[in-house]
Amino acid sequence: MRILLVDDDEQLVRVLKAILVKQNYLVDVALDGEMGWDLINTFSYELVLLDVMLPKLDGITLCRRLRQQEHNELVMLLTSRNQVMDKLQGLDSGADDYIVKPFNTDELLARIRALTRRGIANVTSMLSCGPLCLNLSTREITYNGNLLNFSRKEYLLLELFLRHPRQVFSRSEIVDRLWVLDDDPPYEDTVKSHIKTIRRKLKKVGADDLIETLYGQGYRIQPSYIVNSYSSSSSSILSQEQTLNSVATTIWERTKGVSLKRITYLEEVVSALREGIVDEEIRHKAIQTAHKLAGSLGTFNFPIGSKLALELEVLFQNQSITQDLLNHAIELVRSLRLQLEGEEGTVNSNVS
Repeated sequence: MRILLVDDDEQLVRVLKAILVKQNYLVDVALDGEMGWDLINTFSYELVLLDVMLPKLDGITLCRRLRQQEHNELVMLLTSRNQVMDKLQGLDSGADDYIVKPFNTDELLARIRALTRRGIANVTSMLSCGPLCLNLSTREITYNGNLLNFSRKEYLLLELFLRHPRQVFSRSEIVDRLWVLDDDPPYEDTVKSHIKTIRRKLKKVGADDLIETLYGQGYRIQPSYIVNSYSSSSSSILSQEQTLNSVATTIWERTKGVSLKRITYLEEVVSALREGIVDEEIRHKAIQTAHKLAGSLGTFNFPIGSKLALELEVLFQNQSITQDLLNHAIELVRSLRLQLEGEEGTVNSNVS
């Protein structure tokens, strides 16, 4: 499945993209609403993960524009706003679901799966075609019970064929579906090479004719293999959680400095507030910085830090900062600094 992630928080984008790719989703990224609109009109996406607070074009407006132009992509809004009216506004704009930052990434993945199941009958965690089985939960492929090893692109090719067993895919269609924007642009012969490798591996188990070539048209599953039966299987939840935790931990170590810079900026804003020199532009940037900090800290499992950042976001929205609010802002920023420098959170993907 190809997903467009529209969010201007590059730190959060990095961890979310890595986690989604680990689940074998194809992910493109847009850092503002207008870029997201352009990509949606250029490529085909099954799902758009859309932040509400975006530069150039906010998420609510983008979602509303998609529905007005009769785009049928699934849309899940991502935001740190948890007010009922915000949720209603998001859903009324045409969004299919709404998840509040900070969120548990396991919950996000589950809700993505739930969204993609809507309106599709008999969808479970196993795709089957004769003796060939692809487990969507464990991402394992077996033939007559024997585990087969495929590269990521080979796995995605087989998943594409098994999801659409009667459809013929040309090489150009396969490229459009399985290569994202930051991949090196492949030649169509690259697809031919992947098909050849898949056939060689299947030949070893007696299924070299599973993928049929229709000359001048493309590739499909050999009709004699098609079986309209699907069976569910249990996933290894612990193993998946460990994988996601490892991804999040690695990215946190690489990007911790981004969060610290954001806290430094908020400290500078508080100092400016003391001097009474904060203009509307600075106040707006402070709101955005606190908003991003809340989302990313929550995802990296700093729930207290995320809550502090959310309080700062709300505080900076006040047009007039009283002395009491200023004192509170000073304390919030100080506590944020202590949270990160002490690393009191346990960095993983399971944020409640």
